[in-house]
Amino acid sequence: MRNSQIKSKLMKKALIASLVSFSRTHLIILLGFLALAMAYMSPALSGKVLSQHDMTQFNGMKQELELFHEESGEYSQWTNSLFGGMPSFHVGPTGAKTTIFREMSMGLRFWMGVRNPIAILFIYMLSFYVLLISMKLTTWVSAIGAIAFALSSYNLIILEPGHINKAYAIAYMAPVIAGILLTYRGKYLTGGLLFMVGLGLELYTNHLQITYYLLLTALIIVATKAVFAVIEKQFRKFLMASGVLMAAAILALLPNFSSLWTNYEISKESMRGKPELTLNQENQTSGLDRDYALSWSYGKVETFSLMIPNMTGGKTGALGGNEKAMEKVSPQLRETIAGQNQYWGAKVSTAGDNYSGAIVVFFFVLGLMLIKGPMRWWIIISSLLSIMLAWGNNFPAFSHFFLDHVPLYNKFRTVEMTLVIICFNIPLLAFLAIDRILKEPELFTNNKKQILTAFGLTGGLSLLFYLFPGIFSFYSTQEQQVFNQQLAGANAQYAAQFRQFMDELETARIQIFRHDAIRSFLLIALAFVITWYYANKKLKLAWFLGGLALLITVEMWLVDRRYLNDENFITKTQQENTVAASQADNLILQDPDIHYRVVNLTKSPWQDGTTSFHHKSIGGYHGVKLRRYQELIEMYLSPELQNIVGVLNARPTPQQLDSALSTLQVLNMLNTKYMILNPASQPLENPAAMGHGWLVKDIRMVENADEEYLALGTTDLTQVAVVDRRFGNLVTEDMKHQEVTGKVELTRYRPNHMTYQITAGQKSLALFSDIYYGDSWHASIDGEQVPHLRANYILRALPVEAGAHTVEFEFKFEPFEKGEKFSLAGSILVLLTLLGGLGYNFYTTYFRKPEES
Repeated sequence: MRNSQIKSKLMKKALIASLVSFSRTHLIILLGFLALAMAYMSPALSGKVLSQHDMTQFNGMKQELELFHEESGEYSQWTNSLFGGMPSFHVGPTGAKTTIFREMSMGLRFWMGVRNPIAILFIYMLSFYVLLISMKLTTWVSAIGAIAFALSSYNLIILEPGHINKAYAIAYMAPVIAGILLTYRGKYLTGGLLFMVGLGLELYTNHLQITYYLLLTALIIVATKAVFAVIEKQFRKFLMASGVLMAAAILALLPNFSSLWTNYEISKESMRGKPELTLNQENQTSGLDRDYALSWSYGKVETFSLMIPNMTGGKTGALGGNEKAMEKVSPQLRETIAGQNQYWGAKVSTAGDNYSGAIVVFFFVLGLMLIKGPMRWWIIISSLLSIMLAWGNNFPAFSHFFLDHVPLYNKFRTVEMTLVIICFNIPLLAFLAIDRILKEPELFTNNKKQILTAFGLTGGLSLLFYLFPGIFSFYSTQEQQVFNQQLAGANAQYAAQFRQFMDELETARIQIFRHDAIRSFLLIALAFVITWYYANKKLKLAWFLGGLALLITVEMWLVDRRYLNDENFITKTQQENTVAASQADNLILQDPDIHYRVVNLTKSPWQDGTTSFHHKSIGGYHGVKLRRYQELIEMYLSPELQNIVGVLNARPTPQQLDSALSTLQVLNMLNTKYMILNPASQPLENPAAMGHGWLVKDIRMVENADEEYLALGTTDLTQVAVVDRRFGNLVTEDMKHQEVTGKVELTRYRPNHMTYQITAGQKSLALFSDIYYGDSWHASIDGEQVPHLRANYILRALPVEAGAHTVEFEFKFEPFEKGEKFSLAGSILVLLTLLGGLGYNFYTTYFRKPEES
């Protein structure tokens, strides 16, 4: 009894001591992180929200699902609100149960909303702080490093359009890497648990592209560790650590199993799945097409923006908004130049540069020279890979090799996103170098060659760029082509005037460029000076750290405010007004028809999710739309819309307009009943829309996807169905007739359950103006389950006997339903593992006898 009392007292004392120690250091720093996040995102404290274009689109597209849940208490895994219809797992609420990692994520952000920018900025700092602390960096160096990582410009730029999941995925890279490094250092329990939690949170964010780049980094780390284990004859320890990480990875996967399995199955039918068409094989991969995958490729010169923020002009926008740029422009051309783009990089447009901080880049380069061992090599390899992949179309041989041969790489687009790897590595190695100098000042004084080389490669290059800007072009490739066309064959007077315009444009852009080049030089020089003073014992540690923290925080804060500032915040009322119903919307909503589609011609239909807030839209805004639907957009839907716009512009008679509408066969088979031409006026009603469904008198069998795709343009789709021969067993000759009688009427609509009344004068094939999605749609006739088929490349179809029938289609996605059970079991297993591991770690730390250790 006495022993148990002693143990209880010891446990209480140990716990109190741990809390006191935590409060003195880490708690103060975490509160500082929160204060910094609140200061940067201060408008959020008054209830304002970021405008977030993507979130506005998302709010529109999920509206049908939310209303359905409010009215029925149920969840639908299918929505008809965008792109004709698609699985809803990346659109809105689907009924997914909570997991342990969801609860952890909420706790880490203090239960603030997932979109709250204060929470996101705090998580950035917290995650990277954990990484640096786990690597035994001093507390305050770790804190400064966490701030530097959080304020990397890309991490804030992505918040403005609303890339929330991406932001969290980037943040959770840090604990994953921390867990890997700890485990290979022999800290099997701590490292394994941290890796499990970090990876679980990473997977929970459901941004598989960032997770994929994290996987590439992790594989490079593991491979580097394996090489060094062989060299140092420590391969057994390497295998032990790898086994721990493998077990932890499995545990992290289990609670996320439902979403991962769902994503895998959905990807097969999406744009990221393998194409069936063979009409454009040179551009095809087993995933995304090459041109689409490599869009948003980073320019080679733009790579210097890691150190110089406005290397190619910063973000897309008019030069007139930059007073410094306009100072050198002559008055007679000021108005013309003011309207030109201040960005001249390789992309079509950009929201800003990937800036990691001039000072941080200097210490990163210094770290490459001072830090030895496996870390140096995996950082070099992964950073170079990150840059070369980001170049995309600007390094086609390398990019095409990865698209064709590296598993899963072709499932993702926006290749500049690979820069998240180097933007992660830069502050990691930079602050490791700072910490080493802090503990061993002689490193800085005894390695003058490396120090000067690092300064020359950063500060020296910045100064060189400032002095000799002419080594770069200040026109984008597209601009240069346009300018050459303007000058080709131009008379002497016009050519002289146009060249003056080009010179003035170049002058304005050089002004932007030089301003930031000299800025980076001065910052690096200041960092070099204070480090030199500290290393030579002429500056106290507190002043050195304080000066470094102030320089880094202020300089990165000021750059970040170019991209994300108070002007990006709006009131919630303003946000709601972005999807407010227009006059045209309200007129359409008066239609008693329970199911039809709308196309909004006042916006780009394929980049608009707001129309979906009020209607079932032909268009949408989503990166996982069905591949077959995307192919319809390219071949039929876009040309048909262009055609009808041309007809409308020619002011047709009612008869001419009706005739033109009847030729829009693919739009009509999708039951596109209304076209919004002006939000403030009457919408155009399309009398040629084919309705909820129809019976066909003939069936055109085709051999493959290519024939089915092309046949839509040469077939009367009101009378004939185009069917792939793989469904031939469901189609019989007695379904073909000289004339067909009957009708198809939708009597009950739910997004995941449609009920029709069909009357057929003879055995026929019924087509429905809704999207086919394999076996996940379950068909029944008069209560009896029956197989259905795909027709017209993308629609559902069903053979029906003569007479009156009740037909139902119900959507059930089995991978999701089964996966939820695995996820629940996985959450319980992770919780038990975490409790057991933490309990064991606490016991061995405070109560285990030395001989037991």
